[in-house]
Amino acid sequence: MKIFSTILLALIQPITSLAHTGEIQNFTCPICDEEFKAEQDLSGTALDTRLDFKQIGPIAQPWKLPQCPKCKFVIYDENLSPEKIKELKTFVYSDKYTQIDHKNTPYFYFSQIQLFNKEEPFDVAFILLSASWEAEEDPELYEKYVKMTIASFKSAQESLRKDNSMEEEYFVAIYLQIELNRRLSDFDKSIELARKLLKSDTGVVPRLYKAVDLQIKLCEAKDSGPHNLSELDETND
Repeated sequence: MKIFSTILLALIQPITSLAHTGEIQNFTCPICDEEFKAEQDLSGTALDTRLDFKQIGPIAQPWKLPQCPKCKFVIYDENLSPEKIKELKTFVYSDKYTQIDHKNTPYFYFSQIQLFNKEEPFDVAFILLSASWEAEEDPELYEKYVKMTIASFKSAQESLRKDNSMEEEYFVAIYLQIELNRRLSDFDKSIELARKLLKSDTGVVPRLYKAVDLQIKLCEAKDSGPHNLSELDETND
């Protein structure tokens, strides 16, 4: 779960690099052989991180994925084997994929590909979370993606519960359900999950426990807006 190392860095310290830069790159779709150009992100600066782990600042969040304009395949790996390409073609040309409304975002398409690939629910949930960031200017699409993300993290929670070596991921799966339910104004559900989580005995990053405390305060104030991890430094231990 490569995503999880990024989460821990966000909790421990701000991630910084150069100011946001990108460039237009050439791609050839491995599914339909369409040649196209797409803007790609190269670097960025994270000045803060939201409670849903979206980095804030001159940085693309999420980083752009190249998507074929013809068959809508998202190029998530430029080194797919011939066998894998053949397998993916059956899905990309299926009714399930071709009938996806084109108003959906690249990360949503990517999530559907990874579901087909039988990726772990935890990883699919983060892809859907990224899709929600893409859709923040479209309230209807944003709500749809957030609800799907919550469901995926709940599924991940159930699978992670059985693996003692994944207790931090288990905690994060529940924590993000708290955050996303709050963003949808389901304050009672968020508080219920938060209080249960605070009673758990896990060796997660202490800063994440502070984030759960903040979630409860925000819910009690009926605050469904975005908030940042830097706010944890403004509160007393």
